Amino acid sequence: MKFTCSDVAKSALGEPLKQSGDELHYLCPIHDDHNPSLAINGKKDVWMCGPCNRGGTPWELAAFLSGFDPSDKSSVMTWLQEHQLVGSNNGQPTLVSKYIYQDSDGQPALKVLRYEPKGFKQQVWDGSSWSYQGPKPKLLYHLPELMAAPDKLVFLPEGEKDVDRLISLGFVTSCNPGGSGKWEESYTEALDGHPVAILPDNDHPGHTHAVKVAQALFEVDCQIRIVELPGLKEKGDVSDWLDAGHTAEELKAVIKETPVLDEAALKQLESRWLEKGTQNLWDKAISAPEFLATTDMEVDWLEKNLLAPGAITEIFSPRGIGKSLAAHAFSIRLAKRGKRVLLADRDNPPREVKRRLKHWGAKDAPSFKVLTRDDVPPLTNKADWKIFPFRDYDLVIIDSFDSAAEGVGEQDSSKPSKAIASILDIAHRADGPAVLVLGNTIKSAQHSRGSGVVEDRADIVFEVRDATDLQPSGTKDWWLELPPAGAEEWASRASRRKKRDRFKLAFIPSKFRVGEEPEPFILEVDLSDEPWVLRDVTDEVLQQGEEARNKAKQEREEQLARAVKELIEVVKAGAEADDPFKTGDAVSFLMERELRRKEARDLIDEKDGLAWKIETLNQRGKPKVLLPLVHTSSDVSKGTAEINQDPGNPTPIGVSGPPISAAPMNTGRQKLGVPEPLLGKGFSEHGLFPPGFSKSPKDLKEAENDDGWETVQ
Repeated sequence: MKFTCSDVAKSALGEPLKQSGDELHYLCPIHDDHNPSLAINGKKDVWMCGPCNRGGTPWELAAFLSGFDPSDKSSVMTWLQEHQLVGSNNGQPTLVSKYIYQDSDGQPALKVLRYEPKGFKQQVWDGSSWSYQGPKPKLLYHLPELMAAPDKLVFLPEGEKDVDRLISLGFVTSCNPGGSGKWEESYTEALDGHPVAILPDNDHPGHTHAVKVAQALFEVDCQIRIVELPGLKEKGDVSDWLDAGHTAEELKAVIKETPVLDEAALKQLESRWLEKGTQNLWDKAISAPEFLATTDMEVDWLEKNLLAPGAITEIFSPRGIGKSLAAHAFSIRLAKRGKRVLLADRDNPPREVKRRLKHWGAKDAPSFKVLTRDDVPPLTNKADWKIFPFRDYDLVIIDSFDSAAEGVGEQDSSKPSKAIASILDIAHRADGPAVLVLGNTIKSAQHSRGSGVVEDRADIVFEVRDATDLQPSGTKDWWLELPPAGAEEWASRASRRKKRDRFKLAFIPSKFRVGEEPEPFILEVDLSDEPWVLRDVTDEVLQQGEEARNKAKQEREEQLARAVKELIEVVKAGAEADDPFKTGDAVSFLMERELRRKEARDLIDEKDGLAWKIETLNQRGKPKVLLPLVHTSSDVSKGTAEINQDPGNPTPIGVSGPPISAAPMNTGRQKLGVPEPLLGKGFSEHGLFPPGFSKSPKDLKEAENDDGWETVQ
C-alpha cells in the first residue's frame, strides 16, 4: 500500500487548518506552533516545517510525527500500521489487535500491540499520547472489572486474545502483559481473595507459566485451579479449544471437576509436565520456513546499544580509566526512571562507593540498591548465586569481574568459566535482567582478563579507552587515533588526566550479537559540579575531526601553492641563465619542500601548461625541462597563479618583464634551418614565427624547410 504525505498528515493530525494552492497547512505538534507551520505539498508529495527545519518524503513525515529516527524502520512501520497507512507489505509484520490496560481508576496506562506473524510490542500512555519509551506499568488486563467483582471466579489464560474471548462469554477474566514468564508480585496482590482458574497453553512455556503463577498465588488468599482442557491440541490455547466446538457450559463443567490445588498437588502436576516436556524435547524442532516466519521483535533496550534485558554486557578497560563512574551514571539514570538496579561492588571500598553514588545523585533513586564487597558473594559460590532473586531487578552490575571471580587466570580458564556460569544463569532466563560486568584488561590491554572465556560468553562487549585530549585529524576514524592503552602507558595517561575534572571515555564495540552493531562513541565524565554529569560528546569529536581535516587540507593547499610559486621562480631563473631546470631536479626541489616523490611528479605533470611547460630538449638523452609559460587571468581562476594578471597584457607567472621564449636557450636549435637574423632577441621582438609555431624545439625542427612565416599576435 502506497501512502502520501497528505495521508500521513490527515491520519495523524486530522483536517488541515488552511489551504494555499497545492499546499495544506497544519499546526506542527513538535514545536509550540501558533501559525500553521507544517506545510504539505500534495502535488510534489513533500512536506516542510520551517521552525523545525525539517522536511522531505512521506516516510520522513511519518518518522517526524511519530518521534522516531527515519532509519528506525521497524518503529516507523509500526506507527504507520497503527494509523492503518500500511499493511503487511515489504515483508513487515501486520498489526492485527490492540489491547488497552487501565489502572485502578479506569484510565489508560498500557497498550499491547499484537502482530502477525505472532509478535507483540508495548506502549505507555504519558498523559497525552502513546509512547514506546518509559517504564511499563505493572497492571493486570481488565483490572477495573476485577476490582468490581471481588469474590467472583477469575479466569487466567495466557494472553489478551483469550481474555477478550472469555469476557465475551460472560466470564471475569484477566492476564498479565508480556505472556508467559512475566508474572509480577503486584499481579498476585490484585487477585487476593479471588478464586482463580489458570488456563495454560498446552506447551512447555504455558505449563511453566501456570506453575509459577500458582506458586505466587499461594502467598495470598486464593483458591487455585490449573485447568487442563480435554482434547486441547499441542500448543493450543482456550480460544483454540472453543473454536473446536466446545462451549462455555462445557468449560464451566471442566472447571467444576478440577480440584483445588495445594502445594503437594502442584508439585505432582509440575513433575508430570516436566516428564512430558523432556520426552518431547526434540519434537520442538520446526522447519526452516516455519522458523523464518516467526516474528523477531525489537530489542527492549534499557540503555540504547548498551544494556538489554536477558543480555550480558561486558565493559573492560585498563585499571583506573573511569568505567565504574560511567556505569554508576547511566544506572542511576535508569533507576530515576523507575528501573530496579542492583550494584554488586566487590571491588571498591564502601566509603568510595558511597562518595561516588552521592555525587551522581543516587539519593533520588530509591530503586537503586547496593551490595558492597563485605556482602557480595564470589561468583564461584554457586549456592548463593543460585538463589539470587533475578526477578527483582531490571539491571545487575558486577564490579568487577576480577574481584567477583576471586582473581582470574590467563592460562587456566576453569575459574572464569565457573564464575561466568553464575551470571549466565541469571541473565539468560526467560525473564532475566540485563547484566553489566565491569572488567580489567591484561597488561597489553589487548583483551579482558579471564582467558577469553568472559568475552566468549558475553552478548555485548565494549572496550573502553581513555580519549581525554584526543585531537582527531579527520584523516581516519577517530578511534584509530586513540593513544595506546597498555600498562606501560600509565604515565602518559596519568599526565593527560592529572587534575582534570573532565575526562573522556571511548567505547568501542568488539562483540555485538543483540541487533546491529553500533558505531563507537565517546562519553565525557564531568566532575566539576554536583551532581556529576555524563554526556555523549561523539558529535563534538566528529566535528573536531572535520575541522581538522579541512584545516589540514587548506594548509596543504597553501603549502603546494608556495612550492609551485617557488618552483616557478627557479624555472624562470634557469631560463634566464640559459640553463633550463630539469624535471628530475624539480622533483628533488619539491621533495625538499615536504612533498613525496610521487606527489611531486604528479604536481609537475598537473601544472604542465598552467604554471610551466614541460619540453623535451633535442640533446643527448632527450632530457625534459621546465620552461616559463605565459598565463592569462583565466589560468589564475584555476588556482595556478599566485598573482592577478592583466588579460590584455599577460606575463609569465612570477616574471615581471616580457615573456621569455625558448629561442635564446641553448636547446640545440642552432642546427635548424631558421634564418639566423630571426633568432635571438630580434626573433621574439618582431613576433615572427612559423605557422602554428609554439616555440618548442619540435616545432622549430618541423619548420626547418618551411618558407612561410606568420606574425603571432
